[in-house]
Amino acid sequence: MHVLLDARPILAAKTGDRSYWLGLARALPLARPDWRFTIALDGPPEPGLLPDLPNLDVAVAERPRGRLWPLVALPRLARELAVDLVALQYVAPPYLPCPYVTSIHDISFQVYPRTFTWFDGTWLRRLVPPSARRAAGVLAISQATRADLLRWYGLPPARVHYVGIGLDPAYSPEADPAPVRARLDLPPRYLLSVGVLQPRKNLTGLLAAYHQARTAHGLRDPLLVVGKTGWLAEPIFAQARALGLEDSVRFLGYVDDADLPGLYAGALLTLYPSLYEGFGLPPLESLACGTPVVVSTTPALAETAGPVAPTLPARDTAAWARMMARLAG
Repeated sequence: MHVLLDARPILAAKTGDRSYWLGLARALPLARPDWRFTIALDGPPEPGLLPDLPNLDVAVAERPRGRLWPLVALPRLARELAVDLVALQYVAPPYLPCPYVTSIHDISFQVYPRTFTWFDGTWLRRLVPPSARRAAGVLAISQATRADLLRWYGLPPARVHYVGIGLDPAYSPEADPAPVRARLDLPPRYLLSVGVLQPRKNLTGLLAAYHQARTAHGLRDPLLVVGKTGWLAEPIFAQARALGLEDSVRFLGYVDDADLPGLYAGALLTLYPSLYEGFGLPPLESLACGTPVVVSTTPALAETAGPVAPTLPARDTAAWARMMARLAG
């Protein structure tokens, strides 16, 4: 069996997609040494990113870029390499010379369309449903996502598989906060938020709750916001300015993978008030490093972190303010 993995997210900045595909690229060849795996990329990987294994190859096709790549370059690679199966995510090309499986992490573009730009949302709503219906199998990273796929797209249940994901071993109670604290000049006490800055993460709601925790409950610890700037992010920065939080909220932007365990380990508390998630890695990463989390009641977070973390309605500003002030001590 020869499997081609469209693993282009591993070349991007740290996101859940990158963690997912990097984990697959590293683990699958070890799990199935009798199979051959080829990692399809649109650029060369950095040295050491992928393991040196006899059944793992890399195929790079740098053109065309962007949204046309899976529609043009992926079928060409599948044909040239004569693979038996293609693994991709979300959008599949209209034609592939072999069966494919698609990973769909969430359908937020369907459930919360206003959290996407018009173009991105329309692209996904038009192309993901037929891609899922043509797939030999659909992989969902939570039972909540699987339920959404069945409910919204009417897919045959036998073809939609729940496949949970794990964590990098770097996220552990042994993570040392000292190096990243010194390098980024972090305060000794802080609250933490991790995730791409985009509307679905509900960071405007988090900032409102944090402001209320400071004004009504005496919270004095700063809030660090970690994550690359995504789409429709300007209201987040505007909210911080409007609430006068410039001195107490620090936007760190994207941080290296190696720094995240230390950031979690040094935090008092990690806050994750998302409106919707397909899984939600940051809460589990934080818990693995020994730092408590508060998550919203969205089904995927209640499934993955809810058993060991307080859950609150995402839009209940007063409840989030009280909880963060109480847990921060």
